[in-house]
Amino acid sequence: MPDYAFFDTTAFTGARDLETTSWRKITAAIKEGVLQAATSQVTVLESGRQASETIEAKAKQVSEARTVLATFGIDFLPPEIPTPHQVQRLLPDWLDANGVAILPMPDAPHAEVVARDVNVRAPFARSGKGYRDTLIWLTLLAWIRDLPELVANVFFVTANSQDFCSPKGDLKRELLAELPPGVHVEILQRPQDLASRVELGTAPSVATIVTEHALKFIETALLHEILDGDLTSWDTAVEEVTVSEVSADDGDAQLVDTFVGDTQLWTVDIPAELGVNGYVYKADLPGLDDTLTVSDADWNSHYAEVAGRISCTVKVLVRLEADLETSESEIQELVV
Repeated sequence: MPDYAFFDTTAFTGARDLETTSWRKITAAIKEGVLQAATSQVTVLESGRQASETIEAKAKQVSEARTVLATFGIDFLPPEIPTPHQVQRLLPDWLDANGVAILPMPDAPHAEVVARDVNVRAPFARSGKGYRDTLIWLTLLAWIRDLPELVANVFFVTANSQDFCSPKGDLKRELLAELPPGVHVEILQRPQDLASRVELGTAPSVATIVTEHALKFIETALLHEILDGDLTSWDTAVEEVTVSEVSADDGDAQLVDTFVGDTQLWTVDIPAELGVNGYVYKADLPGLDDTLTVSDADWNSHYAEVAGRISCTVKVLVRLEADLETSESEIQELVV
C-alpha cells in the first residue's frame, strides 16, 4: 500500500518547478509507486497568481536596474516575460510531469459553503477569511473518500497552520470530525518533512546525502548571525542585520577529495532566502527601501526595527564519514 499526500498551496512556495532536493525525492517516490499525491485546482490558480506577481515584481526591478545602469553607459536586453496564460500553465505542466494529480473543484453547493462561513466553521475565520481554504479542504475530503478503504493515514502538506490546525499542530477538532471513520490526516508543514518520511526502493546518491547534511546544518548555523553589510543592497542604511529565518531546499554538491577510510570532502552551493531583521534611524523611515517593512516602529527612542529578505548562495564545506551519517560542516561564504 503506497503512502498518500495532499499538497496545499504553501507546499509550492519557493519550489514551483519541483526541482529542489526534497521534491526530487518526492517525485521519485511517485514514479516508484510508493507515493500517490494530489493537489487542488484552487492551489493551481493561487500559485499562478503568485507566480505572476513575483514575475511582475522582479521584472520591475530589472527595468529599474537597467535605467540606473544606462547612466553608466551599460545596457542589456530585458528578459522575455511570459504571458499570463503561459504563467498559469507552469505549475500544471510541472505537476503533470511529476505525477501529482490536480483534483477538480469540490462538488459542494454554494449554500453549504456560505453556511460554513456564517457559522465560523473551519477553515473560515470570524472575519470571513477562508473561502479558498475551505474549497481546498473540501477537495481533500472528497479525495480521501475516494481512496481505497484500507488507507488509514494521509499526509496533508501545509504551512497554513492558523486556518487548518489546532495549537498542537494537528487538525482542528471540527475538521477531524469530518474525516471518514478510521482515517487519520497527519499535518506536515513542508515538502522536506514529507521527503523525510518517504522510503524509496533505491538508495539516495551520496551527493543527495551530502546536500541533506548541508541543508540541516545551515538551518541552525545561520540563525541569529549578524550579516556583513556588503550582502545587502538596500538604499536605506540598516544596522545589525541579523538572520531570523533560513529558507533553503536545494544544493549543488561537488566532491573535492577522498581520504583514507573513505572519508569524503564535499562543497555544496545552496541557493537560499534569508529572512532578516535590522534597525533603521527613525528619521530615515520616510525613505525606507520598498523591499523592507517596519516590524517595530518604536523599538527605542532612536531606532525602528525593520524586516526584509535576502537571496544568496551559501557555500558549505562538508566532511562526510564512511557511514554516510557522521559529518562536520562549516560555512565558507555567503554570496549575493
